Amino acid sequence: MHWDHTQQTSDESVVAAKVQRLFDDEDRCLHAERVALQVQRFQCIACLEECPEDDLAPIHSCVHTFCRTCLRDHVVSELTQKILPTFCPQCKGTDVRHNLGYITSDLVKTLGLTGEQYQVFEELELIPLVTFLECPKCKEPLFVDRQEYEAGVFLVCPLEGCNHAWCRICGKTIVDLVTPAHECAGEAELHALMERQGWKYCPGCQTPYEKIEGCNHMQCSSPGCGTHFCYKCGEVIVRSAPAQETNEAIRAHYRRCTQFEYPEVV
Repeated sequence: MHWDHTQQTSDESVVAAKVQRLFDDEDRCLHAERVALQVQRFQCIACLEECPEDDLAPIHSCVHTFCRTCLRDHVVSELTQKILPTFCPQCKGTDVRHNLGYITSDLVKTLGLTGEQYQVFEELELIPLVTFLECPKCKEPLFVDRQEYEAGVFLVCPLEGCNHAWCRICGKTIVDLVTPAHECAGEAELHALMERQGWKYCPGCQTPYEKIEGCNHMQCSSPGCGTHFCYKCGEVIVRSAPAQETNEAIRAHYRRCTQFEYPEVV
């Protein structure tokens, strides 16, 4: 039998080429899979560590990028000081005074706060809208709509089994809410005394204040208020705001009012 070695060599070459193509295709697929499995990384602007992309906590309003650990530590620190809104730590550390990046509630939810820490965050979010009270009878803390609180005189505890009613101004118990024959004893006297002494009400929550010493810049210490106001003219300087904006508002106000008063030298 006569073998055609030329034909055999040609067939082997075709098979080898097919095998090589299959190998190349498989190699390309494996390379693509390896690339897809590679973890993308970024540098945290706070700790400067290279972190995996799934640990990214971006602040979209200023495009600064942090790892979740650093941003969580910053948020917890601000919550401890009862500061809200929580601004980007990088923006706060610069001379930028406007358009500061801030941390949204959606971003806070991804940071892994404890239940207690997140409860503090939610309470601080409500501060501009509500007033914090304590029922005189059951001693439970209450959050009341600020507009309703300022518009009404009588308050009623909404907790089941309590329903205690009292006067917002003097704190006395109201027995009959249908025909309340209640007058705040001493209210007129307090107003007269404050006018004689030159004392001032906080323009945010109407808490009375007497200045003992120092400048005319005051900050209300009542829970849920924190209004900055001028003891000289009684005007609101600024409500809850970052330190830089607060300082700017104070400087702007006292360019047209008197911050320091000195006794006349006789």
